[in-house]
Amino acid sequence: TLTIDFVIDVALKESVVPAFQLRKIGIQPEGKRPYQLANGHFEEYEFAFAEISLLDENTVGLLLFGPEDAEPTLGAINLLAAGFSVGFKSEAQ
Repeated sequence: TLTIDFVIDVALKESVVPAFQLRKIGIQPEGKRPYQLANGHFEEYEFAFAEISLLDENTVGLLLFGPEDAEPTLGAINLLAAGFSVGFKSEAQ
């Protein structure tokens, strides 16, 4: 079990955790996928599926093995899978 404080970023689809933290608790990569970064470059990231608990809601979600200095970030897909609404509030409201 690993307890992590995540930054929530609904602009991201996937969730990212530094690879060393996932490996430390025995989560091994199940594959690789290419992702386009904000700077336009493509990079391949390993991924695995893991149980995610968030405010007493449990789900299984895809986690990307991020760089060692990556900030743990919870993306929209895992939030939705755990039953949370994801939306944006405009400044005009």
